[in-house]
Amino acid sequence: MIELVTLGRAEAFRNGLPLSLPPESPGFLLLVILALDGPRSATSLANLLWPDHPPEKRKAELKAVVDKLQKVLGPGVFGLEEEQLRVDPGRVTIDVERFREAVAGRRAADALAIYRGPFLEELDASVFPEIEQWVEDQRRTLVEMAQWARDYDPWEAQPGPTGVHGLVRKIRSRRIVQVGLLYVGFAVGSLELTNVLVERAVLPHAAFLGLLAFHFVGLPLAVAITWVLGGGGDGGGLRDRLAGSRLRATHLIVIFGVLALGSVAGWFVLQQDRVEVAAPGNGWTALPTDKRIAVIPFRAIGGDAQTADFARGLAANLSDRLSQFEGLRGTLSVIPQVEIREAGVSAPSQAHQQFGANLAITGTLRFNGDSIWVEAELVDAQRVELRRRWALDEPLSDPMAIQNGILSAFQDLLDVELEDWERAALTAGATQNPEAYADQVGASGHLQRFERLENVEEAIRLFERALDRDPEYLLALSGLGKAHLRRYQLTLDPRELELGREAVERALALDDRLAVAHLTLGLTLAATGRHQEALEPLGRAVELEPFSGEALTALGQTWGDLGEPSRAEEKLKLAIELNPDLWIGYNALGTFYNRRARHEEALEQFQKVLEVTPDNARGWTNLGATHFYLGRLEEAEVAFNRSLELGPTDVGFSNLGTLHYHQGRYGEAARAFESALELNERNFALWGHLASTYRQVPDEESRALDAFRRVLELGGSALEVNPRNPDIMLYLASAHANLDEPSRSRALLADALEVAGGHVEVLFRAGETYEQIGDREDAIRWIGEALRNGYPPQLFEQSGALEDLREDPRMRDELAN
Repeated sequence: MIELVTLGRAEAFRNGLPLSLPPESPGFLLLVILALDGPRSATSLANLLWPDHPPEKRKAELKAVVDKLQKVLGPGVFGLEEEQLRVDPGRVTIDVERFREAVAGRRAADALAIYRGPFLEELDASVFPEIEQWVEDQRRTLVEMAQWARDYDPWEAQPGPTGVHGLVRKIRSRRIVQVGLLYVGFAVGSLELTNVLVERAVLPHAAFLGLLAFHFVGLPLAVAITWVLGGGGDGGGLRDRLAGSRLRATHLIVIFGVLALGSVAGWFVLQQDRVEVAAPGNGWTALPTDKRIAVIPFRAIGGDAQTADFARGLAANLSDRLSQFEGLRGTLSVIPQVEIREAGVSAPSQAHQQFGANLAITGTLRFNGDSIWVEAELVDAQRVELRRRWALDEPLSDPMAIQNGILSAFQDLLDVELEDWERAALTAGATQNPEAYADQVGASGHLQRFERLENVEEAIRLFERALDRDPEYLLALSGLGKAHLRRYQLTLDPRELELGREAVERALALDDRLAVAHLTLGLTLAATGRHQEALEPLGRAVELEPFSGEALTALGQTWGDLGEPSRAEEKLKLAIELNPDLWIGYNALGTFYNRRARHEEALEQFQKVLEVTPDNARGWTNLGATHFYLGRLEEAEVAFNRSLELGPTDVGFSNLGTLHYHQGRYGEAARAFESALELNERNFALWGHLASTYRQVPDEESRALDAFRRVLELGGSALEVNPRNPDIMLYLASAHANLDEPSRSRALLADALEVAGGHVEVLFRAGETYEQIGDREDAIRWIGEALRNGYPPQLFEQSGALEDLREDPRMRDELAN
């Protein structure tokens, strides 16, 4: 999915990831024009973008731009419709359309959340003189719509009330109300001034007389400001404006009298109970008992990448802190940031639709020189109504003030009072070093985009710099451990696991209350095959955050790796029960079922993944893999292609390549595996698939042997880290078999079968390799065992490599038994 952001800072995203597509480039403008105006002829587009070029050069420029965009965005984005160029609205979205829909649906809050500034604000339209007027027209229209959203009054939108309601509506429509509201503002300001004078022992009566005198200045001032702010749309001078507002002497007397009485009452209230007037949340409606919260990434004002990363990191920190409340307040659950990002949620209503959230926290962040200003809002995600508002303005030199302010925000926004031990738990891991705090938050922002290696490496750099400044900064230590784990998953470099483990163990030695540190330690141990040891930190993570879907899922997967399927299934189902709107639990349970040949049950789980997050690339590729196991090859190919449309991944290309290989389409399979390796060239499994495919392609024997040697190089390093992983052993055994080293292959096959834990795919693949090295008896035994325990028989029947084995009478006898 391609998302164009044009309101405020212009950017382009693919599946939530930023694209290198500058807003001033012809490619970006071409996408915007087609997304807003619909199909247009190639000639008109070329004339708009390159009016100074000769006609033939214009067409060549347009073709070059379209070709480049297709390479960057993938096939299917552009199309021709009656000789007109168009973009697929199902593949390309633009914030302007969502803004217009929100305005048309009279959803003012949603509209204002989308409208972050003028249309293409940073674009110098004079560079493209032919579209300058078009841009200005769009800006003018959208500004007017945004003004409507700011002025929108649901009361005014109600049809024709009569009686008292009608009278109130009529009064509210007059400019006199604007005057009155502004006047109230002056009056409140004077009340605060009066209170200060009284507190400083200035004569109360003198202060009160000064307050009354202020009214005589405040009212004319309010009228004048309202007149000026009214703009030129009313026409005429002050008399005309006031006449148009139906401002009469009677009205002035009534307003003056009401406000004077209100000021007297307010003065006494301020003296009697000043704290009550200023109490956070006073006057807000009650919150639901069961709170399901989504923290939506904050909007960064200022535009630079550092501010944006800080905003993402702050949202991640907020989400992590709220997750700790799950352990402290059983009626609160928090949607993980990775889920929010995977689903592309950017507005409260989307959080409700995607995850069933009833509350959403969103806000704005801005750096003001040496201070940080943050405003957060708690929104009813279903009704899109503001429930609470909180603001923080603290110097960057005082990170404790920032962190304590965030803690106060939890209490104010969620109406909770914390015990001392709860407060201590929530402040664990803080720092008093301002530079370290800024680095940690920025690193957390980078780590939110962990699918790209450069983001993970920048996160590691910032975490390490934070620790140079504060060696005992727990959040930075646990974050560093998680970042090293992410880098291992991308590079399979075993050193990363050791570095990550050192970081989280340092954190836990200082304070063992950080659930994320226990979780990261457990995942790191599991990645090295030390599943029994991983149970303790994973169990501790669940103890600290009982509702954590990520921790429960990791615990269930670890029990599965230990050969305890009943315990594994129990934990995975509990993760779903506690977090029914999160896709990660369904995905893990589906993977568990697939590994045990329970493919129909797996299919149901992956369908639920896509019900929760319809544009989940991982969900589509796993659904396709399950169709493949069930022999539904057409459905599998559709799902794999859909996954790659949503976002190219090494797993998506690998699954598509496996399908093509199985169908005998070896050239297409090789191209798919090559594409996968472009995304992750250190994955030994991808090299193994590519090597086997090259074996089937004419004149590619030497490349096949080179690829098998690459499997031994990368897989050997991986096996040193995780010596009990049967998948690694099988890839190495296959490589040795293809390199005419049968004895080494047999040793690895025996080890893999010893730790297989009954996984039917391991049994079948072992049988395939035994057949390859000429051990027919062992091939018959293990393939027969796999088929009897649920391995799809159609995959055996359709395998070209096992054609001779299928004709062996001993194989038929094995299957008959």
